[in-house]
Amino acid sequence: MSTPGTTDREGKGPTTPPEPVGSRAEKRPGRLAGAGFRKDRPGDTFRGWLRVVTRNQVLLYIRRNQGRTVAEGGTEAYGRLQGVPDALTGPAEGEESEMSRLYQRAIDRVRCEFEENTWRAFWLTAIEQRSSASLVDELGMSMGAIRQARSRILRRIKEELGALLE
Repeated sequence: MSTPGTTDREGKGPTTPPEPVGSRAEKRPGRLAGAGFRKDRPGDTFRGWLRVVTRNQVLLYIRRNQGRTVAEGGTEAYGRLQGVPDALTGPAEGEESEMSRLYQRAIDRVRCEFEENTWRAFWLTAIEQRSSASLVDELGMSMGAIRQARSRILRRIKEELGALLE
C-alpha cells in the first residue's frame, strides 16, 4: 500500500488509492503469465516490458474506479465528523407549547360547527384511537358515517390551522 507522498512497487502514488491486498494478489499472476516477456526486437528489455504492463494495469484500475469515492479515515476525518453539528431532534423551546395552543384554539373554533354525536365520533377515532367498528353500537352510526365524520372534522381543523398561521 502507498502512503501519501510515496510510490509503492506497483507505481501507485498518492493519486491512486490502493486496492485491497487480496484482490491485487488474485489479479496479477494470471495477467503477467499470459503476456510473458519476449525479446523479439532489438532494444526489448525486461524492465521496459514490466513498465508497460504496470502502466497498463494502473490505467485499467483508474478507468474501472473512475467516479467512485475513496473512503477516508483516521484522526483527521474523525475530527471533521465531530465538528458537524447534530440535527435538531425536536421543536425548539417554547415552540411545542405554542403549537399546542394553536391546535387547541382551532379545535375550540371548529367544535361548535358540528353536532355532538359527530364530534364524539371524531374524538373517539382520531384522539383516542378507537376503531370505527367498535363504535358502531355505542354511537348508533354506521362505520362509513363515523369515518366521514372524522374526515370532515380533520379537514376543517386543518383549514382553521391554516387561517391561524397566516
